[in-house]
Parts: sequence; structure tokens; C-alpha cells
Amino acid sequence: MQAPAPHEPAPRERFEPPAMAMVVRGVFLSAAAAMAAAGAVRSARSLKGALVAPPLALAALLLAWAGVIHLGGGEKFDDHPWV
Repeated sequence: MQAPAPHEPAPRERFEPPAMAMVVRGVFLSAAAAMAAAGAVRSARSLKGALVAPPLALAALLLAWAGVIHLGGGEKFDDHPWV
């Protein structure tokens, strides 16, 4: 048996496209991620650059993650008063 909810569910959110500033930042972050990934691949091929490849790969991963967040409109938090 399920207990009744202590509050009303939060209203549904309407889709709103991200602001142009967020899209521009997302595009530039994605471009930076592509450049960092290319740099990681190129440096991994040389013996001297092998020490630089892992930090560049990590930077590419984090830049790609940030780019996706920005292109998606940013993080959404549940501001329901009962949560």
C-alpha cells in the first residue's frame, strides 16, 4: 500500500530554448574540447609529449562536458518548496 504524497507534485516545465549567450559559450567550449582532444592525440604519438597527453585528454573531457551543459540550456534545479 502506498502512502499519500505529503504535497502536490511540481508543475510541468515548458521547454524554453537556451539563451544565445549560452549557445555561443557552448559552441566555443565544444571547439576548445575538439582542439584539446586533437592536441592529446598528437602529443600521445610523440615520446616527449606523452606526459602532456593525459592532462590534455582530461581537459578535453571536461570542456566537452561543459559544452554540452551550455548547449542544453544550463543546469536545471528543482526549486519546488517541498524538496
